[in-house]
Formats: sequence, structure tokens, C-alpha cells
Amino acid sequence: MATALRVLILEDNPSDAELMLHALRRAGYDPTSECVETEEDYRAQLQKAPEIILADFSMPHFDALRALEIMRECGLAIPFIVVSGSIGEERAVQIMKHGATDYVIKDRMGRLGQAVTQTLETRALLRETLHAERRLLAQHAVTRALAESPSLATACSKILRAICDSLSWDFGALWQFDATRNVLHCVDCWSNPLAPATEFEEFNRHSTFATDNGFLGRIWGSRQPVWVADFAKDLTFPRAPFAAAAGLHAAFGFPIVLGTETLGIIEFMHREIKQPDDEKLKMMMAIGSQLAQYIERKRTEASLRQSEARIQELTANIQQVLWMVDIKEAKVVYISSGYEQMWGRTCQSLLDNPSTYVQGVHPQDLEMWWQADAQMYRTGHIDSEYRILRPDGSMRWVWARGYPVKENDQIVRIVGVVEDITEKRRVAAQRDALLARLQLHIERMPLAYLLFDADFRIIDWNLTAERIFGHSKEEMLGQGPPFEQIVPKSNWPQAEIIRNRMRSGDMNAHVLIENLTKDGRTIHCQWFNTPLMEGGNCTGFLCLAQDVTERKSLEEQLRQSQKMDAVGQLAGGVAHDFNNLLTIINGYSEMIHAQVLENSPVREFVREISHAGERATGLTRQLLAFSRKAVLEPKVLNLNIIVADTERMLGRLIGEDINVAAILDPALGRVKADQGQIEQVIINLAVNARDAMPRGGKLTIETSNTELDDSYTQMYTDLRSGPYVLLAVADTGTGMDATTKARIFEPFFTTKERGRGTGLGLATVFGIVKQSEGHLAVYTELGCGTTFKIYLPRIPDMPGSGVVPRPRTVVRGTQTILLTEDEPALRALARRVLGMHGYKILEASNGEKALAVATEHKGTIHLLVTDVVMPGISGRQLAEQLVAVRPEMKVLYVSGYTDDAVVRHGVLQADTAFLQKPFTPASLAQKVWDVLEQ
Repeated sequence: MATALRVLILEDNPSDAELMLHALRRAGYDPTSECVETEEDYRAQLQKAPEIILADFSMPHFDALRALEIMRECGLAIPFIVVSGSIGEERAVQIMKHGATDYVIKDRMGRLGQAVTQTLETRALLRETLHAERRLLAQHAVTRALAESPSLATACSKILRAICDSLSWDFGALWQFDATRNVLHCVDCWSNPLAPATEFEEFNRHSTFATDNGFLGRIWGSRQPVWVADFAKDLTFPRAPFAAAAGLHAAFGFPIVLGTETLGIIEFMHREIKQPDDEKLKMMMAIGSQLAQYIERKRTEASLRQSEARIQELTANIQQVLWMVDIKEAKVVYISSGYEQMWGRTCQSLLDNPSTYVQGVHPQDLEMWWQADAQMYRTGHIDSEYRILRPDGSMRWVWARGYPVKENDQIVRIVGVVEDITEKRRVAAQRDALLARLQLHIERMPLAYLLFDADFRIIDWNLTAERIFGHSKEEMLGQGPPFEQIVPKSNWPQAEIIRNRMRSGDMNAHVLIENLTKDGRTIHCQWFNTPLMEGGNCTGFLCLAQDVTERKSLEEQLRQSQKMDAVGQLAGGVAHDFNNLLTIINGYSEMIHAQVLENSPVREFVREISHAGERATGLTRQLLAFSRKAVLEPKVLNLNIIVADTERMLGRLIGEDINVAAILDPALGRVKADQGQIEQVIINLAVNARDAMPRGGKLTIETSNTELDDSYTQMYTDLRSGPYVLLAVADTGTGMDATTKARIFEPFFTTKERGRGTGLGLATVFGIVKQSEGHLAVYTELGCGTTFKIYLPRIPDMPGSGVVPRPRTVVRGTQTILLTEDEPALRALARRVLGMHGYKILEASNGEKALAVATEHKGTIHLLVTDVVMPGISGRQLAEQLVAVRPEMKVLYVSGYTDDAVVRHGVLQADTAFLQKPFTPASLAQKVWDVLEQ
């Protein structure tokens, strides 16, 4: 869209004038022009205030130089461009010195539009600069007058004069509102000394006007500036006759406004008629705001003086120090009495010499304090913590805060408070240390730590959570339900139930649930969940998780072990009682068999009874071995010798269609175990392998040294790391599935058809290995055979090969034996057997009677044969009491199994003589002979 432009053209050639207008239109202007050739017409057109003048340098009756002189005489500054056919450098310089803005050669008329644009832009910039300078001068003058005067009344005359001088106006007055009378009264006024308006000035000084009347009333009511070009023509101006007498015509005024309050009015007048000027009005409004702030500041100062006494009374009773600094004078104008207690210096010393404050600052904090102080003087603000040193040498931490007090947008004072924060910093340091330790504990705790916001979004995730679940903190932050990264889809309903319980504030919404890891594994986690409540509302959730996958496995092992122990306890108890009966049955069967003639039909019956007793004896031994209640006679053994001896009988035991191979480590270490039980382990495993290879196969028995480290032993509660001897028995049979493998060590569990096996073979192996402090592992797969690996603790090399000595020949004796047994039939059997071998027998049915018998007997008692488990006094207690008075007496303990101290965990002490039930008459006689001959 074209820009309108009022143009005055000095040109005697109409064609050239039209070319000028054409150039302006091409440049985007819409010119309105007047073309003149004479001085008279030129003067007339100047009164119409054209925006730009385009002039030929020389015309018949007029030229550009004369036109510039006339414009200056009229006090005008209109942009002036010379457009000439030809102009030399000397003339160009001349017209520019006379005030021309630019010049254009007519044969380069295309440049005219650019020259006009540049000229108008320059003029606008100059005008704005002039206005800005006038505003700045007026504001500086007002600021200086206010700063140099103690009150508005004393500053008023200076302010009015400064504004009139800067704006070239002739009269000014300031009117202030009197709230008690609801009128405006004149504070002061000023008139130009070159054209004084003395009478009008006096009239105003003694006048008051209602706020709803005349020129002043219009300003008051609108709270906006009002401009009157000629108040002589304005009927609402009651002072018009007096102003006209003083030669005044134009007037403008503006309110002094502070917030919603109008404090007063300033007005100015001029002897000439003046049209409204927006720039002057804007400037005056700014000055009005400045005066309003000044008035408010004075009010504040008055209020401050009135409250100083109350402040002093208040500050005398608080722990903080209040202070005030005068920026202009760089002086402390107020300090509360707390300064003396905090700094250990007097308040007066600081008021007299502010530099004493610096003397109290800790030397290490002095540089920081200087920087904070410099910033305070620039901005009026301070917020700094530093140390101070009191004269007594003690150190305190203080917190200084300061805020600016401004007048007319200038900082005049800074007020603030200093607080002793020594104790707060000590407590904060303890708190920070506690929080740091807490954060360290959170990061290092063995539990996963998950913190959720109120929407169940993860906002914290510790290193243990990363280790358990495999996801980093960055991957999980912001994640929300259903948490498919760590919760299997099948558990989402259960997880939602727990979340709802937590949302309701349930503090016991704990759960054991399956979780997922980043690598796809399923683990079991115990979750301890706590809703975070604030004001009855749930603001978040704290969840701790423990990976209990291994614990669940160990618990399953423990449950299995407890089940085995319970069955074993029962089996051991039954075997113990049954052993007494078997001893009687087997003993009398052997005695009868020895006395029945060879051709007697009774002899065959007795033989069958003996065979049944022997089978029952084997069964009870299996029960005791399984229940780990058997009494062991451990010796240092070389498993290679036992395997070699056992291998020779396995061929007959398992059949010729099974190939037996022994792979023995020649450097095999020694173990300490019961030789008979180790042989039973090998035989039971071989029989089990035979049943798994009905069509034949290969049985491999292997020995070697090995080390079990923590990575293996930590998976088992009853296993310690260290050196072991490995006995491995492997077959090429049918193998087992997982269900069968889980039950193979249960007593009476068997996969054989009814009548084939008792189901105690592998249970017995398990009991023997555990009682020998060993470990048993099974590796099997359907169709791929089975391997049993037995780990026995390896001991340092010791002399001896572990060969059991042959029994010696039994001879008759003559010694005295005290026989103590609470089972009458068994006691009678033992009495007969020992009596038949020549011994003198003293007998008792319990410990108390045995003591009495020993006391009555005056002769020597060479041997005490006693059951271990008896009501009242046990066999061990009986032996201890008798040996104390008969130190030459020897002791033979008899039992099937016992928890008594005679047998520690089923293992005999080295110097203890023991006979295992059930026993035969021959074994009893042999054992008694051996003990007496030791």
C-alpha cells in the first residue's frame, strides 16, 4: 500500500515537477503536492506544514538558497532536497551548509525516491532523539530536584522550572489533594522571568478548587492527561480571564497517580496556542509516576520514623540481627542489639566505623564476602553464608540477607537480617551425612529398591534392582503398569490386586510372586510394599524386593530333608526296639541249632528261623543306615581298596551281562568312614544299576580327588567347600525322568513291581553318605543312563590301609562280669551265653540295681556289659559312676543306635568298646573276650 506524502515543489518547469512526482510514486509514495515559483507563494505554503520540500536550485525569480533562509526565519525544520539539472561540487557543498538535506541530479531522477526515504527516516530518528533528550533532561532535572530537597514543597519550584525550561513552556503549577477538605490546593507555581505572570501566579497560590470543577477537575476525574490548545475558547476553564490577562493560551496537565490513589496534579501553560503533543504527554506521565514514588517514599520514611521505637523494642527480643545500610553514604544507619551478642562487638562501634564489620569476617571467607558486598551495592540484594570470628576467638556461621529500598526507581537503602546458623549447619551437616549414608545403604542394600509416584511410575531404582532384574535405572525410570519388563503376563491380575491394596493405604500388601529378568529368566521375589501417606492421601509407594529363588530351592531341600528325618526318626525307633527282639530270636536260634542233631527234622525249622532273623537283621541295618542312626566305626580308608575288593563280588551279584569297569586314581586321598557302610553303598548302587539295565550294559566305578568351591557348595545348606574324594557309579541304563529323580531317596519309594525290592536301597545310600558328612549328587536323563557322585571329605594322609583284622579264636574265661540290661529276655540270653563260656555273671535290670549289686559285691568286677539306653540311669552314667570307684573295671556298651554321649552323632569314640545289636551268641562272646584281653 502506497504511503501518503505532502510535498511542496519549487519548480518553474511543470514537466520536471511531474517527473519528481512520478519518481515518488515508483518509490511507493502517494504524493499530495503544491508547486510554486515565487517567494510569496512559498511562504504561504510553508504555513501548511508540508512533510518535504523538493526545490530546483535556480529559478528566474527565486532559488534554493533563498528558500532555505526563509524556512529558518520561520523557525521550521522541514526536510529540503535540491533537484537540479546540473550542479557542481562547490554549489553542492554550499547548499548542504545552508541546511539542505540532500541533492539529486535531474537526469538521475530514479534516485529521488531513495533520497526522500532516507531523508524522512533521518528526520524521524532526529525527532525521536530530540524527544528522548528532552525527556531525559526533564527526568534528570526532576530527579536532581527531588534528591536535593527534603520535601516535595521545597523541591516543587525546582521541578516546575526544570520542566518548563526543557519544554520551553511559560508557567507551571503543582496541585495537591487535601483529603480533609476534599479540594486541590496549590503547593507551588513558577513563571518565566522573561515574561512574568505575577498576578496569575499569586491568584493560584491562594486558590483551591473542587475535584469535580474545571480543567483540574477533568484531570482528576479521568486520571488521564488533558490538553487544551487555547483555553480562552474553553468555557470549562474558570481561570481563563486571569490566564488571558497574563498572555497565556495553551495548557496541559497530568495526574500524580500511585496505585489506585490520585495524589495531585501538575499543569503547564504557554503564551502561544499549542496543539496536543503525545510525546510530551508520555513524558509528563513518567514524571508524574516519579513524583508519586517520591511522595510515597516520604510517607514511608515518616512511617519508618514513627515505627523505629517499636522496631527497636521488637529487635531487642529476637535472635536475628536487623540492619540497614544507606547506599549513597555507604553507611550503616541501623543495627539491632542482637549484633553485640552475635559478633561480640558493640553496635556503636559498627555505626561509627562500618569497616569493623569486615574485621569480624573469617579470613578464608573474606574474598567471598567482598564479592557479595559488591553485588549488594549494585543490585540491593544479598543472600550469603559465611563465618565470623568473635574477639574471644570463637567461630560462628551466619546467614545474611538483604533487600533494596527504592525511591524513584533508585536504590537508596538496603535492609536485611543476619541469622546465626551455626547450630542449623551442624544439624544440616548431620542430616546430610545421614541422607548420604541412607542413599549409600539404598544403593548397596541386598534388596531391590523401587520408588513409585502416585501414578505408579518408577522414579527411583537402585543397583540391586538392576542386578536382580537386569534392567538399568535409565531403562526403568518412568515405567508404569503393567510392568511387563519384570512381571509375567500371567501374574498381572495378582499384581493389580496388590497395587489396589497399596492405593487404599494397606501397609501389609506384601507378596511372594514370580518375576521376569531382562534375559528372560523367571525368578521368585518377595515384595515388601509400603504406601507413602501424607494428609490421608497416597503420594507414592516404596517397594523392596528380595530374590528368593535360591532360598525357595533351599527351602525345598530343607522340606525334603525334614521329611526324610521324620521318616528316619520313626524307622530308627522301630529298628531300635526290633533289635532287642532280633537278638533274642537269633541268639536262641543259634543255640538251638547247635544242640539239635543233624538228622533231626527240627534242625531244618531252626535253620529257617535263623535265616528269617538274618534277613530281619539286614532290614533293620538298612533302616538305621537310612535314618542315620546306625553306629559307625569310622577308620581311615582308601576307597580304591574297598572298590577293588567289592568289584570281585559284583560279578556274581549283578550278572555276567553287565560289564564292570573300575577307573581308580592311584594318587587318591584318604577318607574317614565306616568300611562296612561304604561297601553297602557300592553294592546298593550296583544293584540299582543292574535293575536299570535289564538287557545288560556297563557299570563304571570311578574314584578321583576333587575340590568343591563356593560357587558349588553355596547351593547346598549342608556342604562346605574344600578337598573331597569322589566316588562315582555310572550305568548305561534307562535313566530317570525329573519326577522319578525327585523321589528316589524317599524311603519305600520304588519303581519296581510289587515284591521286587523294599524301596530302601537308595534311601540307605543317602543316609550313609549324609551320616559320613558327605554329599550325594545324581545326574540322569531318560535313555542316557544315570551317574551317582558321592563326595566324601578328604583327610591328610595317615598310615594304615583300612583293612579290618580277622576275628581271633574265642577261649573260655573266668572273670566276673556285671551284666545290665532292662529287657529281661535279652538279659537272660546274654547271661546264658557268657555263663556257657565260663564267666561269673552278676546281673541287674537297670542302672540303680547295678550300682547296688556292685556295692554288695566285695570281689573284683572285671567287665561291665551294659545297654546304653535304659530308664533312669543311662548306661554311660552307670559306667562313669562305677569306673570312678573301680578304675580297673572295663566297659562294653551294647545298643542298636543311641543319641547318648557314648556315641557322638552315631560315631564311636576311639577308646569306646561297643557291640551293635542285634548280635549273635558268638559275636557277644568274641567281643567280651576282645575287651578283656585289650
